[in-house]
Amino acid sequence: MQTSWMPTVAGILCILTGCLALFGFLLTATFGLFFFNAAHLDIDEFPVAFIQMAFAIGAVGSLILGWVAIFGGVSALQRRRWGWALAAAIAATLICPPLGVAAIILVVLAEQELRTAA
Repeated sequence: MQTSWMPTVAGILCILTGCLALFGFLLTATFGLFFFNAAHLDIDEFPVAFIQMAFAIGAVGSLILGWVAIFGGVSALQRRRWGWALAAAIAATLICPPLGVAAIILVVLAEQELRTAA
């Protein structure tokens, strides 16, 4: 069977957005630690705790989405595991919608190639 360029481009887009999400995780975790260290200041405790929780949830969400996008992007590059490639494209859409929508379109168009190559 002849291979096309669509899974390759979709995999690259997913890996790129996954790396963006991991960078976002580092930024979110850094700011979260800043607010964690600022908790000893004489500020009202509720806003600091709420901000800490928001940063923690954002950091964990970014980390999970980033790893799913990278793992599925590698699966798309290898032309295996269509389900993971689609999950990566969906995660990429949550991270960066323009790149993610393009990845979803390419993965769906290359479904037959990804399923038969496995």
